[in-house]
Amino acid sequence: LSISISDFSNAIGRIVVKSVAGVDLSGIYLDDTTTPTINIDYLGQSSTSLPRAVVGQKYNIFPATALDNYDGVLDVNTSVTYSDTTNGKEIDVSVTDNAFVPKHEGTYTITYSAKDYSGNKAIDKKVK
Repeated sequence: LSISISDFSNAIGRIVVKSVAGVDLSGIYLDDTTTPTINIDYLGQSSTSLPRAVVGQKYNIFPATALDNYDGVLDVNTSVTYSDTTNGKEIDVSVTDNAFVPKHEGTYTITYSAKDYSGNKAIDKKVK
């Protein structure tokens, strides 16, 4: 089997194999509808009593992996937001080298997300 694809970027596609070595596969379909799972490594700490962030000091984001039944290990995206209680808005916080520096006292939320190659999105995991 040889497949060549060129001039595509950021595209999700589907390949249909109708036969292999003379064996008809036209009635066999694999459809990936299972979402990946995200696992956060709390580095030996309890997920219910994580260290508190301190204003002006770097806070490391816990590492995470995502696992998919077809695609195996996937990249996990992380983002951090700050809950601004004065105006009720969520403000994006800059993340550098898997860490952020809190500028205000309050609640910071780390969101972990992942998507498999079939477009199935994992259920986001949030750490506050």
